[in-house]
Amino acid sequence: MENQAVFNRLVQKDMNGICSYYREEGGEGLADRFFEATLRVVEKAAANPRYFHPLKDEPRLRRTPVEGFPYHFLYREIPSGSGTTECAANNSLFQLPKSARMR
Repeated sequence: MENQAVFNRLVQKDMNGICSYYREEGGEGLADRFFEATLRVVEKAAANPRYFHPLKDEPRLRRTPVEGFPYHFLYREIPSGSGTTECAANNSLFQLPKSARMR
């Protein structure tokens, strides 16, 4: 059976906000590229949840950059009773890398 990505309810809010920002700043094409880059990362994490490295201070969470954008996708692996593994996005889907955060 195939692994699934299960999203916290705040994921849609994060995606909408980030896509709206990119749509306003760079147009529909930029927002679409961000969305597609995010889907590629989600699919890779769902296919192999242990592929990306765990966070040092929170080993239950894993993180991977969204290629071409200053965001990381955060998720955790959840074994399910059906023999599949769910890849659940954390409360906040995205995290800016420390180098891109405002001081």
